Amino acid sequence: MGAETSQSLERGLRLLRLLADAPSPMTVTALADA
Repeated sequence: MGAETSQSLERGLRLLRLLADAPSPMTVTALADA
């Protein structure tokens, strides 16, 4: 995998973890600020 693909995958996984751990739904803006 290229560096850009790896970085995108890591960002996506981080956002999924944030969503899974959030006590309530998160907006796109809240995710971007996280």
